[in-house]
Amino acid sequence: MPGAYLWGYDRENKVWVRLSVSDKGDLTPFLPLAEGWLYDQANNPAANQVIVDTGQMVAGYYDVEVYMYSTSTANHTVGVEHRNAANAANLYSHSASVRDTVPAFPFCLKKHSIGGNERIRVINYSGGVTGWVLATIIWRRIAT
Repeated sequence: MPGAYLWGYDRENKVWVRLSVSDKGDLTPFLPLAEGWLYDQANNPAANQVIVDTGQMVAGYYDVEVYMYSTSTANHTVGVEHRNAANAANLYSHSASVRDTVPAFPFCLKKHSIGGNERIRVINYSGGVTGWVLATIIWRRIAT
């Protein structure tokens, strides 16, 4: 699966890194361009399992990039959700079908309004997934 990458912040060394999905040991420095970043993964995730969540965010307008990737050989659905402050309902959602033959699926929200304590998360909608689901969320607040 060459060419599939996820971006993240290495908190220990305080540098941005490019993680090769095909070789999890290949880390390449990347310049810090974002306000925040989160990456996580789940092996054989259950239906409706959250893969990564920003937690509560400060109100403002954001540019948000989400990258999703899967090692599963079967199509399954992964979603990007903008959740309300109580984390009880979606204010916006988008889903995509992913699998091992599809490169890291990018999704962008530009100038997206996020209220105080709202969050962005990636969730695996499908049950019975065999393999890894990986997701990265990168965000930058561009206005209050």
